[in-house]
Amino acid sequence: MEKKMVKSIVTSVTTCDLEPDGNWKAINKIIHSAVFEGETEWVTESVDAMSIDSSPQSAIQTAMGSTLNYMFETVYNKGFKDLIAYREYERKLESDRKTKSIQNS
Repeated sequence: MEKKMVKSIVTSVTTCDLEPDGNWKAINKIIHSAVFEGETEWVTESVDAMSIDSSPQSAIQTAMGSTLNYMFETVYNKGFKDLIAYREYERKLESDRKTKSIQNS
């Protein structure tokens, strides 16, 4: 049974720093936090990407594009509504694999 999300915040944070070698390093992070019905603690999942380029605009564009591409290709295109639901699914699969591996030992 799917838990009902009662509060949800999605943020995107991008930083871009000039490195000693003259290149720009951009990091983009998408953070999804939510509270579910009957719960009081926030659940948080995030995804990030880094890019290094000679121009800050290109570094930022590539980093942001990578995180958005991950969200579309890995989360939404697979039928998940959000990053939290996808990561819960990943953890369940991993747990099932470990259980099956132990049973086969």
